[in-house]
Amino acid sequence: MVPPAFIAFTPVPLRTRADGWSPALQLAFIHALADGAKPGEAARALGKNRQNAYALRRRPGAESFAAAWDAAVAYARRRRIEGAAEQRQERQRFGRDSSLHGKPNLPHLPRETVAFRRGPLRLGPC
Repeated sequence: MVPPAFIAFTPVPLRTRADGWSPALQLAFIHALADGAKPGEAARALGKNRQNAYALRRRPGAESFAAAWDAAVAYARRRRIEGAAEQRQERQRFGRDSSLHGKPNLPHLPRETVAFRRGPLRLGPC
């Protein structure tokens, strides 16, 4: 599978620090965003915090990183929407109506069967 184009970005130029945002960490952060993580979750997974991620995004020379961030978030959103559409098609394919919250769509069954499946028919005061 060909990696998405937003993966090829220029890391933010920083001086090397043991606890800093290395190019590998920046790439891992973008990958986490593309997998659907929120910026805070992605930063926490890498041992960073959300404020540092946003500060990195605002730094001079971070234009490519910011564009990759935006593209990764859009990619994750697109995947989430496509997944929801596939689930909706599967529900329709197997006769499940989303308005019934996963319960079988029963109008095609005889009336007696439908009444039996929904519970005993009670006549009179309960």
